[in-house]
Amino acid sequence: MTKPYSEAQWSAINRLGQKVDHIYDDEGIHLTMGGEPTFISIDDMEHPQWNTAADGEEKRVLAHHLFLEMNKVFTQGGFTHYGQGKWYPGEPLPRWQYGCYWRKDGAPLWKDANLLADPNKDYKLKKS
Repeated sequence: MTKPYSEAQWSAINRLGQKVDHIYDDEGIHLTMGGEPTFISIDDMEHPQWNTAADGEEKRVLAHHLFLEMNKVFTQGGFTHYGQGKWYPGEPLPRWQYGCYWRKDGAPLWKDANLLADPNKDYKLKKS
């Protein structure tokens, strides 16, 4: 099908969407739409890190705290991953991305969180 869609085509698209929604509901599949979460400070709404900048010191600390708290609520033995996120045109570096992966059956993927580095901590590593 190509645009512009006829009423019959729109109806077929809608029926298919409804069918997919029912299958997802039956299978317990949940989808969300959007990019990455956006963190906004109630205490400092005007600072660039909350408006236009991709990152900021307080933004990263609060985001990491929220990430860890969400892991406690939603996962058991989840594996956390800190990595590169989206890289938008005009930005000098890619954004950061936190991910947590776990098994639905509760079996742990990771057992010792103390072995993971804290991205907000300066470990004072020597450069060679």
